Amino acid sequence: MFKDQLARVQSLLDTMVDMQGTLYKDDKKRSPGLILRYHDSSWYHHRLGREILGFNLQKMTVRKFYGTYFHDLTAHVPLQLRIISGRSSNAEEERTFNTVKSITNTASNYRPAHMIGNIFIRLEAEEKLGRSENCVEK
Repeated sequence: MFKDQLARVQSLLDTMVDMQGTLYKDDKKRSPGLILRYHDSSWYHHRLGREILGFNLQKMTVRKFYGTYFHDLTAHVPLQLRIISGRSSNAEEERTFNTVKSITNTASNYRPAHMIGNIFIRLEAEEKLGRSENCVEK
């Protein structure tokens, strides 16, 4: 009985590692077979999580464990992998990050208390001046 439970816990961890490997693969290495494998792994991971952990969690609430993050990994990510390339889904975040990085390098005294406010003010100013490149709006 203990060996069976241990094997299922190992399978739960293996499916998580398999899903993570697929998520961090380069777009060039992504194939329909790999996406199907992610579908299978996420379904099996979800099933094992419910069998092993159930709904009687001690340290974390059920809503927190089975919430948005878990739901996104098992329901939305497989569809996103089929429809959208990883590079294009992260493009907007990369643009914003690059803007924040340049603001920090050019107009900052590197004090955390001043940096955050300065970044938000400058991002808003760039957006109002029309310098911000927001692909969603375009």
